[in-house]
Amino acid sequence: MSNKNQILNLNFSSKQLATAGLLVAMEIIFTRFFSVMIPIGGIGGIRLGLGPVPIIISGLLFGPVLGGFVGGGANILGFWMNTYGVAFPNPLIFLATVMYGVLPPLILKFLKSSQPPSRVHMCIAILITQLVSSIFLTTYGLQFIYGVPFISILPPRILSNFVLIPGYSIICTFIYTKIYQSPAVKTIQNNP
Repeated sequence: MSNKNQILNLNFSSKQLATAGLLVAMEIIFTRFFSVMIPIGGIGGIRLGLGPVPIIISGLLFGPVLGGFVGGGANILGFWMNTYGVAFPNPLIFLATVMYGVLPPLILKFLKSSQPPSRVHMCIAILITQLVSSIFLTTYGLQFIYGVPFISILPPRILSNFVLIPGYSIICTFIYTKIYQSPAVKTIQNNP
């Protein structure tokens, strides 16, 4: 299989889809039930939790296409479970969640990272993903839906990423390295 087909794989096995479904469920549980929402200006401005980790792992395991589907599916299903008082899904926050599954594998591919990726490469991938998803798209999404000025939400969101970026990097490196070394998971990665 060529490198292009590995990155843009559109043929998913039933094992891959089942695993992706489990990762969607994990993201919903981590985000909606095991995270802390910190209010800024009367809105939920910062969410501290491990929600993006299953999405990032899905992108690393199965590529950006299925990773993006996991992020999008988790966002839509999670929204209907707990809307946080919003009447309709926010397209910018939806896109930010999709990017958690799309960007890390693409960035690691661009960096020509080894398998499993080094801590430095994983940290670079998470840093860029957080800049795009959390700091840019989600902050604009919060401004869009709540009308709170971008500049008033931005500083605390940047500060929270000083904790989230290293945390996600360490956790994702550890989990993906363990998964990558497991022979059982390698059968899920490879299409039959």
